[in-house]
Formats: sequence, C-alpha cells, structure tokens
Amino acid sequence: MQQPPNNGWGPPPGYPPPPQQQYPQAPYGQPQGYGPPPGYGPPPPKPSWYHGTAIVLLSLFCCWPIGIGLLWTSPTFSKNAKVGLTIVVTLLGLIGTVGALNAPRSSSTSTATAPTRGAQQPAAGSKAIAPAEEQAVKVKASDLMSAYKANEVRADGQYKGKLVETTGVVNDIGKDILDGIYLVIGTGGMLEIPALQASFSKAHEQEVASVSKGDRVTLRCKVNGLMMHVQLDDCEFVK
Repeated sequence: MQQPPNNGWGPPPGYPPPPQQQYPQAPYGQPQGYGPPPGYGPPPPKPSWYHGTAIVLLSLFCCWPIGIGLLWTSPTFSKNAKVGLTIVVTLLGLIGTVGALNAPRSSSTSTATAPTRGAQQPAAGSKAIAPAEEQAVKVKASDLMSAYKANEVRADGQYKGKLVETTGVVNDIGKDILDGIYLVIGTGGMLEIPALQASFSKAHEQEVASVSKGDRVTLRCKVNGLMMHVQLDDCEFVK
C-alpha cells in the first residue's frame, strides 16, 4: 500500500517516532520548584501604642528611667538607635541632676552682716530687732509653668531666687540618683512639660511618704530656674 506524502511534517516514511521524554515527578502535594522565596514569612505583629516612636521619645525626656524601659522593649527602634539614645539620655539626666545639686541655693535664714561705719548701734540692754521674714509670692502652678514655657529669661527675672507659695496636683513622687526626695506637681494633665519639680530635705521625708499621686498639695519653695522642669528647692508643706 502506498503511504501518503510527507509534506514536510513528521518523520519520513518508515522512520520510528522519537522516544517520549520522562520528567521527574515531585512528591504528592509539593510541586517541584514551587514555594515562597527564602526568608519570606508572615508580617511582624504591629507594635503596641506605647511602643510608638512619639510615646517613647516623650517618655525619655519626661521621665527617662521609664522611657529607657519602653525604648528597649520597642520593636520600632534598631539596636544601634537604642544604644545611642540610652547613652545620650543617661548623660543628660546625670548632668542635669549634678548641675541642680551644685547650683547655689538661697538660704531661708538671713546671714549676719558686719555693721557699716556710722550705722546706729542698739543701746545696751535693748533687744535686737529680728529681720523681717521673707513673704512668699502666691502663684498658681499653672501660671508658673506657663511663664517658664513662654519665656524662660523673663520668668527667671520674675521668680528665680524668690520664695513662692504654689498649689498643684502630684504627678510623680521619687528620689534622684543622689537619694534626694522630690515631687513633680502640675495641673493633673498627662506629660506636662515643664511641670514643677519640688525638692525636699530629709526632714520632710515622712510628709512626702504620706503623699499619693493625684493629691492636691500646697508648697512653699525657692525657685531655682528651669531644667526640663521648673526647679523648686528647700520646699515645705503649707498646712
């Protein structure tokens, strides 16, 4: 029987067909060469609100011991950023505390001065007249905070070195790195900067220990300028 012409398609007449190519079979359920690229996985969990960049930075400058704790537990910052911020904030905190302790403080007691030439001396047997006690300037905590927030230079001229009596809400109670006792008072709002940081002597430790956060207190102190918060020295409670 005569075979049909080839017409250019397929093998010539009488030529056997080519063998079928065998491909490797992948295991069932796992096609060969298929899968996620190396290192790919589910997205990381979203950080908590208190680990956000703004909250951590505000905590570092408002209350740096708490801020450092939030910084090192936050996944938002790299390790190098955590180390750098910790060093900077710790150094600033130490410098500020040492500077506040070494700053000259006004004494509440008047010092005796030598009599000037020609000054009238008290007669023998007469009682010496005691110097008049300094009168405290009454000012609201919110007004004192606003004055330093608006213009530190003007506020220093108005209040620094003077005895003030102020009332506010206790935001924080603690001790500094040199074991000094302090209260941070303000209007009761969150993250108030600057607030008023009132320092006390050891003689008032029991009174400070009886205070709780949120209490409203009235203090009489010497204003010592601004160092993140308005520094109030030699404070005592006004009953």
